[in-house]
Amino acid sequence: MDFQDFIKHYEVLLWESEGVAFWKLEPDLINREERKPVITGLHAILFIIDGELETDIQGKRQSLERYTLADILYEQTCTLLAASDNLHAYLLVMTKEYMDRLIRGGIPTTIDYILKVRNSPVISVELNHAGPFLEALLNIKHVFTDKDNLFVSTILRYQIWIFLARVSDYFSKGKQEEDKELLYTARQRELYLRFTQMLSAYILQEHSVEFYASALCVTPQYLRRVVKNLSGKTVHAWINEALIREIEKRLAETDMTVQQIAEELSFSEQATLTRFFKRYKGVSPLKYRKELFSDRLLAQSGRR
Repeated sequence: MDFQDFIKHYEVLLWESEGVAFWKLEPDLINREERKPVITGLHAILFIIDGELETDIQGKRQSLERYTLADILYEQTCTLLAASDNLHAYLLVMTKEYMDRLIRGGIPTTIDYILKVRNSPVISVELNHAGPFLEALLNIKHVFTDKDNLFVSTILRYQIWIFLARVSDYFSKGKQEEDKELLYTARQRELYLRFTQMLSAYILQEHSVEFYASALCVTPQYLRRVVKNLSGKTVHAWINEALIREIEKRLAETDMTVQQIAEELSFSEQATLTRFFKRYKGVSPLKYRKELFSDRLLAQSGRR
């Protein structure tokens, strides 16, 4: 996918012909039922502020959630697979030629940063760093919309330079601190076990990371890291999988309506549950139940 294809496919409005674009991700565009394009040949930096985004980065499928930063170099690949309805995220995309001009202009970077990004392009951002990252991105967005400024291209390069300096510094220094914090400890194993036990007990009423973190007396960021480190899955993935199991159980074992299931599982409305279920199973709850019963009838007829 080249630069112009990216702009056209995702209907990006903020872009410059020099080879830089800024996109506030739209869940509806990402979730369109069509072949997902692979972003490659571009330097893409993705910052998740809220919600959840399913991606494939370098052939590895992973769920990116709140305060996650992904820095995908132009020789790497990234596919945006699915987005939650409440996704709030920004994507800055630059061509290799644009990045080369920034580097020649003196953009700060380190070999350590490049190596870490190539090996691990996704990193969790501490809450005290999330604000500055967001501020830098919004400054970039503001420059894009300031079309009356005669020096917009120069100011844009300056704001991107500031943002990239933050990214480079965080990957170079922050990754070491994060790795130290995520060492396996008895306390973390205990926290992880308690979380899975709480999930079984409260999943019908509580679907938020914040609830489980508060009940366990830790920050949401810390719980996310511990769970991801010990299980390889995000807290959101654990919650969503538990919800899917509960929905499947009721569709298969009861005659409850979808509305009744939504109420019992504390969804705001039936439509929200239907969208959630379809995103993970590929079919609506009613179609899932119909196919399930059809399979059972075939199995019964085969045994006669």
